[in-house]
Amino acid sequence: MRSELLPGVTAPMAGHVAIHIHGSADRIQLAGKSEYLLGRADPKNDAEPDVDLGLYNGQQMGVSRRHATLLYNEFGLSIVDLGSTNGTLVNGRLLGAGKMQMLKDGDEVKLGKLAFNVYFNPENQK
Repeated sequence: MRSELLPGVTAPMAGHVAIHIHGSADRIQLAGKSEYLLGRADPKNDAEPDVDLGLYNGQQMGVSRRHATLLYNEFGLSIVDLGSTNGTLVNGRLLGAGKMQMLKDGDEVKLGKLAFNVYFNPENQK
């Protein structure tokens, strides 16, 4: 089955996606890869996610070490929960483990209690 964008839905341009963590001035730019692991560093196993949310109180907020993956392809950006302990929500809706959800510009994602917004072409955001 082939997915296509709906009229009026903007896909991110390659290298032009950012996430803005609630309660932080930081915007994390995602560029150069088609897949990003979101989670927390695991020093015992010398494992580090592509986006380390431990830097934003991720452990206290319920972010798993391997919480979710952001995937970018020609159809847009999507997120997949990796069987996290505290769940993944997109715009308030729980995403089941292993399920993929397409993201739109400005969507709110929660990993446990840590919330962020996803922005496409963030240089246009104020």
